[in-house]
Amino acid sequence: MIEPVMQERPDPGSYADFVARKVAAARASLQAGLRYDHAVVEAHFAALRARTIPDRDRRPGR
Repeated sequence: MIEPVMQERPDPGSYADFVARKVAAARASLQAGLRYDHAVVEAHFAALRARTIPDRDRRPGR
């Protein structure tokens, strides 16, 4: 049988520090994710432009 792990509850003074660390980590993760997504989107559209604009120029009917 698996025994449950007992975790110590933080005292009120350190709980504010705990929350501040969690908020800072979440904010940094979100900012890193936004920068990553923006870079991926920019690279995607740059690749599309590089691939589609020359094709469009080579087709006489369009």
